[in-house]
Amino acid sequence: MEVHVPEHPIHTWREFFTHIGIVTIGLLIAIALEQSVEALHHRHQRTELREALHQDGERTIADTQRMLINQRARMVWLKARMTQVRTAIASHNPLPVAAAADFADFDLPDMPAWRAARASGLLERLPQDDLRAWSEVDLTLTGVNTSYADQMTAIRKRHAFETQFNVAAGQSTTPMPSDAMQRYFDLLSDEASTVLALQSDVAELQGAEEAVLHGERSLDHIQESERHGELPVNTDRRQ
Repeated sequence: MEVHVPEHPIHTWREFFTHIGIVTIGLLIAIALEQSVEALHHRHQRTELREALHQDGERTIADTQRMLINQRARMVWLKARMTQVRTAIASHNPLPVAAAADFADFDLPDMPAWRAARASGLLERLPQDDLRAWSEVDLTLTGVNTSYADQMTAIRKRHAFETQFNVAAGQSTTPMPSDAMQRYFDLLSDEASTVLALQSDVAELQGAEEAVLHGERSLDHIQESERHGELPVNTDRRQ
């Protein structure tokens, strides 16, 4: 923005104040136009961000549903395998071959639009109630990621043990010392614990996401929706 001196010399106070008035009005108009353009740009960014978050939310709900199917099947397999190990320990018989572990595939839930907006500073475009609501969803997603990482660690430990003693599904079994059999049972039990934790966190994420997508913005109501699932909320993740 440039302000030019008058083309002709000013000789009277009237000419002076007239020129000042013209300059002031011009500046106010320019500032108002600039702010209007900026406000329209911010509103456009806010609309795009809301749409992106909504799309992320719909994908998240689909991902959580597939994750819960996977975890239910994993728990069924783990319980059956733990029963086999417990029976083998009690009867001093060889451990039978495990059933095939065929679990449904799933994608880990994610919020790419939220992460991108946070990295670029666009979250400030959201109203406070939207920001609080999506922050709660992000918090529950963090719990899912933590529980999933714990489960991957437990699975790797079990796989390493099964490889060491040749007891993976479809492989022939060899005699296993009683202390190793107990170790195997403990590994299966540890993995089952991670299934319970992950199921709880996934159900919590699903409840929060569904509430926000349906327009809920009260933090208390969103958290109540998290507790309305079939599984108990994993309160350890909130400490």
